[in-house]
Amino acid sequence: MMMSHRCFFDLLPAELLHILFSYFSGHEILISFYDLSDYMNAILQSYSAYKLNFKSISRYNFDHICRNIRPEQVISLILCDSDDTSGQSELFFSYFQIQQFIRLQSLTLIEIEFKSLEFIFYNLSKLNQLRSFSFDASTIRHTYGPMDLNFENKLQQINSMLIHTYAQILPQLKFLNLNGGWILESIQLSNLQHLKLGSCSIDKLETITHLAPQLKSLDICINFGEMNFQSIILPSQLTRLNLKIDFFPVSMDYMEYFLSNCFYLKYLELHLTGFTDLANGQRWQTLTNSLVTFNFKFDTHICFKLIEQILDSFRTSFWLEEKQWFIAYYNDYLFSIPYFAPEQVDSSYQSMIYSTASDNTIFYNHVNEFTIRKDKIDKYYFTNINVLKLKYSISLKYLLRIVDLNQVKHLSILSLEYLLKFMPISKKLPSLYELSVKNDITKHAIKRMLTYSLEQIQKLTIRINDKYNEYIIEELFRLFPYTKYLIYKSHIPSINIMIRLINGFEYLLNASFISCGPFSNQEQIFRYDPDLIVSRIKRLTYGTSFCRKYYIPNNGSEFIINWWIEEQIAYRRTNTKTLENHHYSNFVLNN
Repeated sequence: MMMSHRCFFDLLPAELLHILFSYFSGHEILISFYDLSDYMNAILQSYSAYKLNFKSISRYNFDHICRNIRPEQVISLILCDSDDTSGQSELFFSYFQIQQFIRLQSLTLIEIEFKSLEFIFYNLSKLNQLRSFSFDASTIRHTYGPMDLNFENKLQQINSMLIHTYAQILPQLKFLNLNGGWILESIQLSNLQHLKLGSCSIDKLETITHLAPQLKSLDICINFGEMNFQSIILPSQLTRLNLKIDFFPVSMDYMEYFLSNCFYLKYLELHLTGFTDLANGQRWQTLTNSLVTFNFKFDTHICFKLIEQILDSFRTSFWLEEKQWFIAYYNDYLFSIPYFAPEQVDSSYQSMIYSTASDNTIFYNHVNEFTIRKDKIDKYYFTNINVLKLKYSISLKYLLRIVDLNQVKHLSILSLEYLLKFMPISKKLPSLYELSVKNDITKHAIKRMLTYSLEQIQKLTIRINDKYNEYIIEELFRLFPYTKYLIYKSHIPSINIMIRLINGFEYLLNASFISCGPFSNQEQIFRYDPDLIVSRIKRLTYGTSFCRKYYIPNNGSEFIINWWIEEQIAYRRTNTKTLENHHYSNFVLNN
């Protein structure tokens, strides 16, 4: 049936709309513009440069996109089997085959399940236009099952698959992001311009740079092998370098030699553990004179008496006026600010801040996570705290002196009763949407919260280890009625507990259950077939769900069960109506 309504966008030519679409991700385009009018639907069907990022996407939006897009329209794809989208890759391949994406230029794989990798890697060489590839083999997810415990055999399978696939696709790539460089030693990288490696030895780096004659950007962590910088000089054509060296102290002499051939370098970032001679502004000035940006973080101990003297070498007109590069020393680190200013601060580990800036505002404004473990805190006002962790019972009056609570989005507390001091939360913490309670929630704590309903909390992390857990769970539905994301970090005595939590939180989209103990004997079959309980969850009659149980290596009997749930019809209709009102109120014609 054809639509009769029209909208503002119907007046714009397709070419202009395609330019507009280039500023949005693929799911933003389809969710925002789909079904506005017949004309807009036709434009969406003709657009051929969709960039799909499926990280942290809702189940409904994921299905909506897959049903309304053709593979040949996609040029960039990010697939993700992380905790909040577990099973996504399997669901994706129920819609498509990877070889159908004939115009795909960029592919990023995040925590992908092993069985999905087989679908991907055995067909990757068919993507002739692929120019960018990102994948970390160390994050491959293994679903728990009787055949999934032989990790050594799986590792051999993975390595064999990677070697075969990389030999075919790497020569055509311009951008490559991998966790390690061992597989690159014998592959010609003739077109590669941008390389990012999570770990590499210095000798393998030398080999790789010879195999990549067009390399212009290098992001690398050197963390094993002999640290003999005399064996390698970086390629002269490099314009951007991000270098991290782990476990080995580096001297200024080494760095001067290492960078001596980088005549075209414009952007430099360094993460080093080093000797005191690294803290020399004059020598770095000579080395970085032609750079556009230079940011560094040096792990080096400086004697208290020498701190100001060393910082003086970074207070010349070159640093403060010409480049406007400011430096700080804090907790045995010398670093650029604000770039490397710590984002997390703990009240128990505060030390003196020394910097070349006129004051420390540039330092403190960078902090977005604050952990409080004591009542005596340096009297500085934090204006940008998004995550507030209270490990100590501090009065609200004192807290208001040091933190702008209007900015707090995530509150972590030891006990549920801590919330009482913030009532009403909508006024004291207006931006709050995530709550983490570290200790077990008890019946006593629940009774103290009987008169409250915290409707603004959408993400909830809890522990329940109490003989009254059934009563507590029922009260949690009332206390947190709009929870969309649940993380449950207690032993699961019965599958019924998990079923009740999923059924009871009406708006739940994601749930993760992290347990360190087994189910009862009669429920052991769930380890190998989680879908057996889907039919017992009443709210799933409104949609579909993906359940995944992942074995966590090196953690004994610990495992994680993730649920990716489609929202209920009533909730979806409310969201759709709100979206339609948004479009028509913002894009109505003014006659």
